[in-house]
Amino acid sequence: TSAEYTFEGILPCADCMGIKTNLLINDDSLSYLLTETYMGKNNPDSVFLRFGSFTRMTAPDSVSTILQL
Repeated sequence: TSAEYTFEGILPCADCMGIKTNLLINDDSLSYLLTETYMGKNNPDSVFLRFGSFTRMTAPDSVSTILQL
């Protein structure tokens, strides 16, 4: 069974309307895809894609999980 999780939001930006951020986590292959789109910029250079693997760690509270990209 494949497990994928998506996190989305808009982050503040100094010289644009905001950075639309989308993080897709593929739990089965321990991989991620991060897409950042600088809103209000109408050129191909305003979209950034990053991908790679992540490591799962236990937080100091021994309950939460931290993903290190």
